[in-house]
Amino acid sequence: MSVWFVATCIYICSLTASVHANNEVDSTRTTTGIAISSEIGPVQNLTFKIVNLITLRASWKRPLTTDDIKGYTLRCTDPKKGVSRTEEVRTVKESVQASLELQDQLVFFECQVWAFSAAVNGTPIRFNVTTSGLHPPENVILNATCDGKLVALWSYPYKDHAGFNLTLCRTGTEECSITLLSKKMRQHAFVVDLLDVQYLLNISATGKISDIYVESKAATADATAFPPVPLLTDVTVKGVSPEELHATWKRNWTHEIHFVICHSNSSKPECQDHYVAGVAHEANFTDLLPATVYHITISGQVTYGNTTCVGPELDQDVSTYSLHPAPIRNLRHTVENVTHLATSWDAPTETVNFDGYVLLCRENQSHDVSSTEVSHPIQHVKVTLDLKKQLATFHCEVWAYAKNGSERNNGSATSFAERTNGIAPPDNVTLVERTARSLAYSWSRNPEAPKCRVQVRTTNQSEAHETDCVGENDLFHYNVTGLTPGEHYEVTLQNCADYCGVKKVLEDYTDVAAPSEVGNFSAFINGFVNVTLTWTRPHEANGPIDGYLIHIVNNDTNSTMQILADGGTTNTTVDVNEEFSSYYGAISAYNVKQPEQEQLFDPATSVNFQSLGDGPFPPYPTIHGIKENEAVVSWKKAVDPRYVINSYNLSIEGQASSLTAGTDFNLTKLDPWTNYTVSVSSCSNETGCGQARSIAFTTDVAAPSKPTQLKAGQVSTEWLLIEWGRPEIANGPISGFNVSFEGKNISFAVTTTEFSYNASQLSPGVAYKVSVYAFNYGYYEEKCGPPATLTASTTNYAPTKGSASLIVLIIAVGVFLVTLAAVVGFLLWKNLKPRQRTVPTNEEQDTEMLTMKPRLRLRHKLCPKGTFGEEPSDQPVS
Repeated sequence: MSVWFVATCIYICSLTASVHANNEVDSTRTTTGIAISSEIGPVQNLTFKIVNLITLRASWKRPLTTDDIKGYTLRCTDPKKGVSRTEEVRTVKESVQASLELQDQLVFFECQVWAFSAAVNGTPIRFNVTTSGLHPPENVILNATCDGKLVALWSYPYKDHAGFNLTLCRTGTEECSITLLSKKMRQHAFVVDLLDVQYLLNISATGKISDIYVESKAATADATAFPPVPLLTDVTVKGVSPEELHATWKRNWTHEIHFVICHSNSSKPECQDHYVAGVAHEANFTDLLPATVYHITISGQVTYGNTTCVGPELDQDVSTYSLHPAPIRNLRHTVENVTHLATSWDAPTETVNFDGYVLLCRENQSHDVSSTEVSHPIQHVKVTLDLKKQLATFHCEVWAYAKNGSERNNGSATSFAERTNGIAPPDNVTLVERTARSLAYSWSRNPEAPKCRVQVRTTNQSEAHETDCVGENDLFHYNVTGLTPGEHYEVTLQNCADYCGVKKVLEDYTDVAAPSEVGNFSAFINGFVNVTLTWTRPHEANGPIDGYLIHIVNNDTNSTMQILADGGTTNTTVDVNEEFSSYYGAISAYNVKQPEQEQLFDPATSVNFQSLGDGPFPPYPTIHGIKENEAVVSWKKAVDPRYVINSYNLSIEGQASSLTAGTDFNLTKLDPWTNYTVSVSSCSNETGCGQARSIAFTTDVAAPSKPTQLKAGQVSTEWLLIEWGRPEIANGPISGFNVSFEGKNISFAVTTTEFSYNASQLSPGVAYKVSVYAFNYGYYEEKCGPPATLTASTTNYAPTKGSASLIVLIIAVGVFLVTLAAVVGFLLWKNLKPRQRTVPTNEEQDTEMLTMKPRLRLRHKLCPKGTFGEEPSDQPVS
């Protein structure tokens, strides 16, 4: 609902809402006050004009009103399109100017301008304008001509222009050509590069209005350029029946082909027109006269719009067939000699001429065809045809034919069926055994065909085996040997009598075997640690080659990497991770035996290679000639495919590095029994010295210093406990101690690894000189240190009554026994002494002594200050 109010008044409005239900009314009233401001009048002194062809420029002054003007709206509308363009000017100035881009040339607009406040719009002033500009060309046409051109035609009844701009573009692309023409031109021909495609033409008028360059709105037209129409030389027309001609061609012509087929059998030639699509590549023309020569004119043509372009003409003369010969008479047929079909018949009785006969038989299952011809029109015919297949049913036909130039017109065929004789194929065939080089079969023996034939061929016929066999039992058994492992075979079995019967064809295969060695196994380093391994397939695959197993062993770290490569590849790339390392690679091809899934490997083929790094390849140092203070480090000459190595840099802890051109170096001024690490790097003029390779070793031991704190820890009448401390300078692990005792008429020495020794069975009251020295086992000899010495005495027994007489008696008995023992020993030695004494080697001595005394390691010939390996006397020496 709309309500009009008077300006400058205040209104009180009430709104009541009522709901009617069950004859009752429920109402709600709302009251509000509305103040209506004063009306805004029209703008004053409006002026306007069109500038720059399509720009409206207007000016005016503020309307007479008391309202607070916020701005102005200028709006123009194209009444034909219903499209408006608006410019809003927000200003409070007294004089106002505004511009509005109307965009289109030569268009009539209905315009208005009004002021507005925050609450209402003012009264608009309406006016009309028309934009300036150029009219577009009219009646634009783009015609395609048969010579591959596009001709543009247009009209322009206006005089205020300077020329035309023609832009021709291939449809769907940005490939365009631009042509500028003078104002007198009304047509233009374009020569286009691509034919049989569509083009779009945009044409506009151009000129100056008030010194401003102006281009009108473009008019458009499109057309498809005609392709050149070729001479269709490969179109061939021939007769196929008495009433039909057949045309074929291979050329990829996508437009029409026009056939004009005419004959002159009567006084007035009769012609037929046929238009055929070129993409069909063939056409049939029917309802023709038999045995008639037709003159055929062939031409290609293209039609776009109302224009058709026709190419050069090709002429041919072709004849339809004569009428069909009649069927043969008195056909007789039978099978002889297993597969030979013997037939006879008489010629047709009708008067249509014919030139010969055809006998054709087609096997029902395989559809194989056997046929023969009689090339003369004889009256009584006898023909034998070998059908070749035993126990097969054939559908046969025989007919007469008439020649029509190079073609034939076949007469009505007479059909019949026939079945050949023969021996049935083997029954109940069983594969008894399959190996890598043989296939064994068994099958039921046919009593009427007691022989057999076995043929085995590979699928590519590179290998064949054939043999005849005789069976005596109810079953045939035959083992085909000498086959190739892992090969697929076509096995043919036949039962035979005087001839062999129908073939039983089997598809089978031998087991795979291990392949022969992989050939040409090589390693190529890419970068530093990427190695490409290449090889060739084994000469004897013995199967499909299911894969390759590759082992790569790092000789430096003794770590192994295993790779499985596909059987179809002959290369692989591996990241070996470690720079400057020596590697051993081995590859074996394998086949997988089914169904056991057993992998059968060939003998491995190996290759050695080295990874690289930044700088020359470092050598592999070794240590030998190790002594207490020196050693010799040596290496093989390093080789790097990238650099010429001319020297080596050697360094060891605690010493300055050394440069040498040789492959060994003496290390001196070393400390005994000390761990050292020697590093050797290769050097070249191009890079200097590269990364080093290190080796650790320990120098030989030296003689230790004398034991410390030597003392007699405990003393008794018949034993002494001697104790000592570790030498201050060990020069090794301290392999043991030599302890020697010298006393009255007695001396002995022992070795021990302990720091004490209890000498027992000594004489009471006797002073003993004790000597203890330490020793180390070296790489080549024992190293004995200086001894520490002391003198210690055992204690005396306490004197008792009669002891002097007892002592004298004991001494006398002892002297007598010693003298007697000496004489007896001398006589025994005299008689039993060997003539030649064999001295055991150091190794034998060591082995023997270690067996007798596991805790001791003795060398008699060294450390002459001690008597090694002797046990102390069981009896005291007085």
